Amino acid sequence: MILEETIKYVKSKYCKRSPEECARYIVYKALGKDKIPDDLFPAEKERALEIIKRFKGNY
Repeated sequence: MILEETIKYVKSKYCKRSPEECARYIVYKALGKDKIPDDLFPAEKERALEIIKRFKGNY
């Protein structure tokens, strides 16, 4: 129950309200769907930028 509520909150905050802050969305827009790691959480923006940097250089 708590996990479901947490997931709902995170999706609401990052995915729906401000997708440009969602790490998964950032990687998707920069590299495409196939480059989004399964274990990347929406709040991991710094990690998303590192992933993009590895694939493309500076982001």
